[in-house]
Amino acid sequence: MPINTSVANQYAEKLRSYETQLTQAKTNLRAYQTGITSGWQSAEVSYINRAIEQVLAQITAAQNQIAPIAQEIKNTAEQIRREEEAAAALAQKQAQIREVRTELEAAQRTAEEQKKKLDEQLRIAGVPAGGLVGAFTGAVNQTMISTTKTLYEDAVRRVDELQRLLNQISG
Repeated sequence: MPINTSVANQYAEKLRSYETQLTQAKTNLRAYQTGITSGWQSAEVSYINRAIEQVLAQITAAQNQIAPIAQEIKNTAEQIRREEEAAAALAQKQAQIREVRTELEAAQRTAEEQKKKLDEQLRIAGVPAGGLVGAFTGAVNQTMISTTKTLYEDAVRRVDELQRLLNQISG
């Protein structure tokens, strides 16, 4: 099942929203700290300020972790999507290659069969191997030989076309 990058992006945005909320919490905490410092004069204020500073440091540390995680989620989802697209394209190409190879094998068999028929018809007609069909062969034999020769040449052309296509797809 392909990755849904929009869902991954939604998670990343949710993390960024948390980061924004943490920024707002820090702002509110600093305002609270300022209010305490300016409005309350006692020994406990320094302890409270230290505790607030520790909380602010923890919030900052959390923010420093959230931002890269959000970006990493987006980057990883995009990388997975690209890999899935590449895998799908490769699978499609491999299927196309298998299909063309199957057609090529069938065309090669057809060409071989037509060549055998042609050779047999020439032998029966008494034409020497590689010889020309001349006036000494009967009209019926000439027609059969001519038809078979045309079928053979068509099959050879188809083999060549499919071989070129296979080379193009594979290369």
